[in-house]
Amino acid sequence: VMMSKTGQDEDDEAPKSLPHERESIRCGMMAKKSIETRGIGWTPRLVLLTKDKIYFAKPEDPARKVIDYIQLADLVECDLGEDQDPMSCELEGPDSVFEDPRLKDKRMLEVIFRTKEDSRNCGRSYIYRTSYQDAQDWEQAVDQAVKREKHRALEEALTAEFGAHTHANACT
Repeated sequence: VMMSKTGQDEDDEAPKSLPHERESIRCGMMAKKSIETRGIGWTPRLVLLTKDKIYFAKPEDPARKVIDYIQLADLVECDLGEDQDPMSCELEGPDSVFEDPRLKDKRMLEVIFRTKEDSRNCGRSYIYRTSYQDAQDWEQAVDQAVKREKHRALEEALTAEFGAHTHANACT
């Protein structure tokens, strides 16, 4: 069953290429889970976290074209899960997606990005995996960025409603 991509095309704000790594909080390789006819597949993805979005791109793409992204404001949670499929991280020859030395740690953790139902991501869960330590670092970085972004959005809403000075003390 092919998923329709129509929802993504209407997005005028959609970023076309990855921001520079200097603007990122965290950037790295993870493997994306996809269900295929022959079973579960893991595809390498470049994942980049900025102050307001998580971007996904193909690591081999020199144009760094964004293939998908999640607004941090639309993230319900970033969760860690035990890797249910440890056999599939066996290395398969020189073309393995786990050539990246950081991904050769056989103990993998899934990093699960859960999105809001009413967001452009329609409540999808994005499942990636990487080494134990890397997954924990990602979860921490994403959680902190989400807190900051939600705080910033709240401040913006309060400022729009009440003006700049009235709520300054309320947030300290």
